[in-house]
Amino acid sequence: MTYLRLMKYPGAKTILIPEIRNILRNSNQHFLLDVFGGSGLVALNLHARRTVYNDIEDELVNIFRVIQERPESLYRMLENLLKSTGQKRGRLTKEFSGSFTHNGAMNTVKNGISSKNEKYRMIDAHQLQKNDQRESSEKMSREERAYLSLYRLSTSFGGMGNTYATANEKSTFRYISKTFDEFPRIAETVKKWKIENMDFRELIQKYDSRDAFFYLDPPYPGKGWYNHNFDAGDFRDLRTILDSLKGKYLMNLNAEDTNLAQIFGKPTFVKSYLNQNGGQNAKQETLRLKAFYTNV
Repeated sequence: MTYLRLMKYPGAKTILIPEIRNILRNSNQHFLLDVFGGSGLVALNLHARRTVYNDIEDELVNIFRVIQERPESLYRMLENLLKSTGQKRGRLTKEFSGSFTHNGAMNTVKNGISSKNEKYRMIDAHQLQKNDQRESSEKMSREERAYLSLYRLSTSFGGMGNTYATANEKSTFRYISKTFDEFPRIAETVKKWKIENMDFRELIQKYDSRDAFFYLDPPYPGKGWYNHNFDAGDFRDLRTILDSLKGKYLMNLNAEDTNLAQIFGKPTFVKSYLNQNGGQNAKQETLRLKAFYTNV
């Protein structure tokens, strides 16, 4: 099955979506809160009647808010990027352009060009050095920062945003090309969300109710993949919150992490999945064990 994907990002849960969807359906809840939203993969593909996407990472939240408020700007930058790299891309569809809004008003787009003739400078993430990236990004608009983030994450190894493919590799812009093709559907989905930028404790306290379904995929301990990683205290706080939750929840953890098992106890169930991250040179496929904790 093909899923909506906006960006490459470490720890994405593509393989878990069918199980997550089944548990949400069995809960009879229609209010989804994606507590550690990340790339938005789960929220994009569960199609709940009401969705709150949350992440503490400002960079990710900015991407989704730009898609929600100014999708035509980001779409046009991606289009220009693909054209500049020799990718054959069509113009903005009439149906898609007609759905764009700016500050609540319709913004007509003809032949892929805004009626205001707005121009956005091309940004090459490969040329931004780590030591001056923050200074450079402060001079950008929100739209330009969102574009840079998508570029940086989707052209880097594993979505880590710090190790880039070389320009002559055929697959360098493959992920961005797929994002561009799916962008109208992504924008249509995201515009219905409530987007938050909160610590998980604050978010759950704000939204906990008997109608809520919380999906939790906290940062993997010891990986250092994110700007906001978890320590043992964060996991203990999460355990305390789940024990007193009014709503329903589903949490995924690495089943082989004994430290987490000591904090959260025995999972509701464990499933094994083929590890397909070994690359073409991997001698054999290995299994990954995922722990599911739920009160459904």
